[in-house]
Parts: sequence; C-alpha cells; structure tokens
Amino acid sequence: MNCRKWIYVLIAILIGSLAITGATTTVVDAGGKGKGKSKDKDWKQPGIEKKEKKDWKGDKPPGWSKGKKTGWGDSMVPPGLAKKMSEKEKENWLKNRKDAKKKSEDWVRYRDRKESSAVIGNNAESVSVSVEESINAGVPADKVLDVIHGAINKDMNGEEIEQITRAVVDGVTKGVGAEEIVQFTEKALKGNVNGEDIALSVYEWVGRKLEKNTDKGG
Repeated sequence: MNCRKWIYVLIAILIGSLAITGATTTVVDAGGKGKGKSKDKDWKQPGIEKKEKKDWKGDKPPGWSKGKKTGWGDSMVPPGLAKKMSEKEKENWLKNRKDAKKKSEDWVRYRDRKESSAVIGNNAESVSVSVEESINAGVPADKVLDVIHGAINKDMNGEEIEQITRAVVDGVTKGVGAEEIVQFTEKALKGNVNGEDIALSVYEWVGRKLEKNTDKGG
C-alpha cells in the first residue's frame, strides 16, 4: 500500500472515531468527575413516564435546544404561589427575583466585557431567564445564584447555563428537594466538564432518585 492510500485509511479511521465519540455523553458523578460510562443516542431519564419519553429528542430532554427566552416578566408571580401570598409577600418575592436576575446579568456582563455586544446580550438574557424559571419553580434565589456563579466561573455560555438550570427545575417540579439537587449540581461544576454533561447527569441523578422512591413506595 503506497503512502497516499495509508493517508486515506488514517483519515477514515479518524472520522469514524469522532463519529463514535459524538454519539455518547459522559456521565458526571457528584464529585464532578466522569464515571467512565456513556449514554447512547436513545438514552432517556430513568423513572419518567412513557408519555414524557415522547417529548425527548434522542437523548435530549424537552426544550433542550430551544434557547427559549420567555419568562413571567418582573410584574408577575406564578399563579400557584400568588394564591398563598399576601400583597406584601408578593412584593418582596418579586423584588428578590428581580435582584437575583440583575445580579446574574451583572456577573456575566463583567465576565464577557471584552466580547461582542451580541454575545454579551445573549448570555445575559440566558442567565436572566435561568434565574426566573428556577425561582418560579421554587428553587431559592441564593441557590440558583450559586449554580449560575459556578457555571460562569467555568466560562460556560448562556445556553449551557440554561441547560443546567432547566435540569434543576425538572427535578424540583418532580418533587425532588431543590437544595439537594443544587448540592449535586454544585459538586459536578467543580469538575472539568461541560454544561451539557452536567445537565444530563442531573437529569439522570433525578431519575435514579425517583426510581428509588418508587421502589420504596412499592
């Protein structure tokens, strides 16, 4: 086999290995380290119902790539919470949420100060939405800010931060304690991993926990 043919063979092997690598996702443990395990493209969160599995696209949760920028706005309290609050409590709750959103935006704007205005604007909007959705779901403001601050320090972009906080919200809405999920997420952020791996690992951790609770109940 001549030199040119060897080069073609090596290129083919390299492309094949990259394709295989791209089809898997590292699972992160509570210490932020990869566990040497991968999920294939059809992976779904353990413990979810059949109807919810239909909303997953391959191994990605619902809304994974939407990059949605919608929220309640600074003048609305989620209906479920509004019924339980006095007017003064609503006022304080809205102020705390607004302050948390501004703080997260200030952090990312300072970090990205040398980037283009488009990058700064997109990342600031993403962290703002992340804070809002998390607090609306019942995650304490200080805990949300801890997660976002950790992600910003890891130089993660707005999309990665949204993915992580959306995974946290998923667990909270399914009845897993907010502080417990945030604790797991913060530990995962200490490792040398990306936002997507951390988010998917949070989904898996929540699913395993739900499975255990189901087994105990049965």
